[in-house]
Amino acid sequence: MSTLKSLADDLQLLTASGHPPVHLWEPEHQGEIDIVIQRDGSWLHEGGLIEREALVKLFSSVLWFEGGQYYLKTPAEQMKITVEATPFLMTQLKVQNAQTPEQEIVLTSSYDDVVVLGESNSLWLDQCIRPGQEVPLVCVRYGMAGRLTSSILHELADLGEVVSSEEGECLRVMSSGFTFDLPIA
Repeated sequence: MSTLKSLADDLQLLTASGHPPVHLWEPEHQGEIDIVIQRDGSWLHEGGLIEREALVKLFSSVLWFEGGQYYLKTPAEQMKITVEATPFLMTQLKVQNAQTPEQEIVLTSSYDDVVVLGESNSLWLDQCIRPGQEVPLVCVRYGMAGRLTSSILHELADLGEVVSSEEGECLRVMSSGFTFDLPIA
């Protein structure tokens, strides 16, 4: 538990500006900590649920993805953690300038990360998260993805239109001047 407390102490001063610039940090100490982000988005430490929402949001602000592994990264240390599916779960959807060429689809994660679907935050289907099942993902930050909840996927389906292509039917969604085609199974 002392490692978890030291991580929290290191991060306490970093929350004022939102997401810290983890991409700029090169900590000397690297290790591993028994933290798991479960498929449902809950966080465990040494098998026990981390119930303090503020602590989870604090840790989520310093998530880092490198070499196929997830880490909690501070200026002092980079600690490997386990992520069962994706580190982010997208739980809210808003539309700005609906049904216009300027339409923007804004997604918010359970940790309050806000992304606008577009060039930097693409939308795609992935089969690696659940073998044999296509899972809709969006790029959140630093190469990490967020899964869309079922309710968000239904809202997205209501915003899009079904179109035919050479590969079959797909759901076409537009945001920030970009078109995303999601195959329909």
